[in-house]
Amino acid sequence: HTDLTVRHTQLNSQEGPMKAVLPLSQHKRRTGFSVVELMVSVLIMTFVSTAIFGLLISTAEMSQKVTNKMDSINACRNVLERLSKDVRMGRALGDVYGNTIELWTDLSGQPVTGFQGADSFPGNRNPVYGAGQMPADGWPWQGPPYKLSNDTMVVQVPIFESSGFPSSVPAGAGNPADPSSQDNVETHIYKIVPDPNQITNPGEYLLQISRIPGHPVPGYNPAQVRSMPQTILSGIVGPLDGQGQPKVFQYLDKTDASGTAQDAIADPGLVTNCTGVIVNLEIMKQLEGKRVPAALGLKTEVFLRNNALSTTVGQSTTTP
Repeated sequence: HTDLTVRHTQLNSQEGPMKAVLPLSQHKRRTGFSVVELMVSVLIMTFVSTAIFGLLISTAEMSQKVTNKMDSINACRNVLERLSKDVRMGRALGDVYGNTIELWTDLSGQPVTGFQGADSFPGNRNPVYGAGQMPADGWPWQGPPYKLSNDTMVVQVPIFESSGFPSSVPAGAGNPADPSSQDNVETHIYKIVPDPNQITNPGEYLLQISRIPGHPVPGYNPAQVRSMPQTILSGIVGPLDGQGQPKVFQYLDKTDASGTAQDAIADPGLVTNCTGVIVNLEIMKQLEGKRVPAALGLKTEVFLRNNALSTTVGQSTTTP
């Protein structure tokens, strides 16, 4: 043992100072990533980040499209429900009071008159507006007449008394006065008009409604009914007819077995048979103040449940 110690001392003295020997674990802790390893790591992280970012953008765009479509559907649904409710409750399309017409001339040369339904409002037998009267707020748009067409739909809904029953215009009331009582109705006019801001919304239209008051009865004050147009839907882009004009409203004749939709009433007297309305809408909506090209088409058919002109009393050419 003594010899080994001496030998070890001699070897150390010959080789110079002894170098420190570190444990293997400490050696590993002091080592880092090489440049190649760092570049590979950065490249992988770049690919992963790009993929995640692209997924987020795609999800956001899809969410925007879905939101825009839902907004469009909800806007259209609200309008169609409102319009459909009016038509279902309606007493007539056009003017339920109709027009006085000359049927023939008797042997003495005196004209024999009767009346027929009117496909436009107001008719000359209307006891509230037939003699040139106008609503307190004035006539909407360019004034009467308002004729059933592709861009205009006129429906008259009953006015209810405070008791909850439909009211009537008493015999002899109004101008021109009728010897018998008549339906008391409020006239709702739906009209498609060009969007006034054609610079930012070129080729787009608005759907507006105007309420024309009827005869005053207990529980109903005509002065509270505003006739000025109210916009209920914007961003309408179609459908369009051959001349590029909106073709939103069409009408159904109950006597036409083919069920062909009519763009207008060919003969005003035939409005008696008009009991159904087809509404077509194609709209483009805005989302968060930005134009989003999301055209959406909807269609509905709705029918009058109690068309006054189709009853025995309201048949056309009935002598007053």
